[in-house]
Amino acid sequence: MKKPLLVVAHARSGSTYLCQLLAAFTRVRAYLEVFHADPERMVAFLREDWPLVRERLGLDDDPAAARNAVCDQPDRLVGCLAALHPDATVSLKIFPSHLDERRLALLVPRCQGLIMLRRNLLHTYISRTIALTTGIWSGADTSRCRVRFVPEHFERHVAWVVRFQAATGAIARSHGLPVEWLGYATLCQAGDAEPVVRRMLEAVGVVDVGDFRRGSVGITRQDRRDSALDKVVNADELREYLAVRGLTCLLDSADDGAILYDRLT
Repeated sequence: MKKPLLVVAHARSGSTYLCQLLAAFTRVRAYLEVFHADPERMVAFLREDWPLVRERLGLDDDPAAARNAVCDQPDRLVGCLAALHPDATVSLKIFPSHLDERRLALLVPRCQGLIMLRRNLLHTYISRTIALTTGIWSGADTSRCRVRFVPEHFERHVAWVVRFQAATGAIARSHGLPVEWLGYATLCQAGDAEPVVRRMLEAVGVVDVGDFRRGSVGITRQDRRDSALDKVVNADELREYLAVRGLTCLLDSADDGAILYDRLT
């Protein structure tokens, strides 16, 4: 039985696209947010495996109670999923809102390695704010939506994401597990994402992933604007805020925002 692969990401970071790329490998079983805060979404993300997971782990029929049990012992869930698919590498993703540090300490050591997905945190903050404001998380073009940039909210978003990824990475390294960073911009700019993802998998010790099903994955941009200034109603305030802090590079969505990680870790 192979150990699972953990994708450490956050909302609007492009993790669904990465998971679709992983799922395109014939020997990878990719899950989305199996620790989602919404119990119904958790069940949906487990797909057809949910009945067997519930039976093998002795979970309550009530999704809310089942989620509490799963999140209290996340290592049991990943062990169950790996056992259900012994010939494949199971991958799953986690967000800051899914598990606290105590539960991460149970989950991470059960994994083969970690892929840390990084994306420009200014753009993910704005994208998340648009989604929370409109209720549109997927399936619709939000390129005409604009929201207000609130410095305090942005700073909380940055601290929340960076601290979560730093804590998860620290747990992995304390157990001798490989941790690799992958920029979402790298995936988008690659003419062919398959070799990029394959190299990343090899770097964390996942090598037997099979063939890649070309044509099964396509990136969808919900927001086609490249500059953050076009996404907010107070562009001048945003421009000044970034200039004072030497963060003007974050305006371009093609910048992966490494400067923030470098400053805060």
